[in-house]
Amino acid sequence: GTPRVIALPVKAVSGGLGVTCPSVGNCLAAGSTETSVGATLPLLVEESSGTWGVATSATPPAGALTGASEDAEFATPWCASAGNCEVVGGYETTGTTWRLMSAVETSGTWSQVTALPGVQQGQLLTGASFACTSIGNCVAVSDTLAWTEAAHTWGTPTPLALEPNETLSVSGVACPSETTCIAVGTMLTFPCSCRPDVSAAAVAET
Repeated sequence: GTPRVIALPVKAVSGGLGVTCPSVGNCLAAGSTETSVGATLPLLVEESSGTWGVATSATPPAGALTGASEDAEFATPWCASAGNCEVVGGYETTGTTWRLMSAVETSGTWSQVTALPGVQQGQLLTGASFACTSIGNCVAVSDTLAWTEAAHTWGTPTPLALEPNETLSVSGVACPSETTCIAVGTMLTFPCSCRPDVSAAAVAET
């Protein structure tokens, strides 16, 4: 069909989104938008019965940077049905520490954005990829860590089976069942001053 312009929130100047559609004409796009002062805000916009709404921002959990320093974004969302979705993202706190955050939509109403358990001080989480088998049962992967959500409760992160000098830049996660998931992305090996070792990689949880 003909492309349509999605209205961004006030003071937003650009947006980057991932999208999921549980049925034709019913979609959820999530990502981020940059403001005129350089802040990055998490962004959500929904299509209902073929009509796109206005994009809205979300408030990160307590401890997130605010104002021009705010840096938060959502990853590609997941929906069980129209109006019943879940989204995971990352936000920066003081000391350049990143944490993951999550929000759940139930019958068209979004919950408050909450922080996922722990992250290592100083570890830069460049967003996250995640997938679900149902609302409240999901897996999120970012860099060297993986989080598992069961019955709406996120567990503490567990390290991926990587070498100490490796990190996985995740591009996607899929979960065919509640106990089996696969994450794919680019493997980076450090230090890379002599010969960068960059290759495609997959990590499975069973």
